[in-house]
This record gives sequence, structure tokens and C-alpha cells, in this order.
Amino acid sequence: KVRETFLYWVYAGKREDAWKYFEKHYRSETGDKYQDKFRGKFAVEYKELFATDPTYKSIYGNDQR
Repeated sequence: KVRETFLYWVYAGKREDAWKYFEKHYRSETGDKYQDKFRGKFAVEYKELFATDPTYKSIYGNDQR
């Protein structure tokens, strides 16, 4: 659910709020002690996706924050 909400907000033009939400609410399925590891992994994967996604680029241009 967190990742769905995050993506919804990103594509709604609320990227800054989306990242804050993701950082605050994401929890891995394997438990809290791994939370930071998986949160970081997914953040990298999203940034790689956004770098090539035409819809993302149409909203934010080449700004890859």
C-alpha cells in the first residue's frame, strides 16, 4: 500500500511529499531490522525507473531528485 500511495503522489506532481511519505511509512515485510536496507533498495529502483520513464519526465523534466 505504501508503494502504491508513493507512486500515486509522484505521478500527481507531489514528488517531495511522496518521498517524505515513503521514508516515514515504508516497512519491509521481513521486519524492522531490515527496514533501512529495503527502503534504500526500493528508493534506488524507483530513481532508476524515473530516469527513463516518459510520464515522469513529462511531469518533472530532467530533474531527477
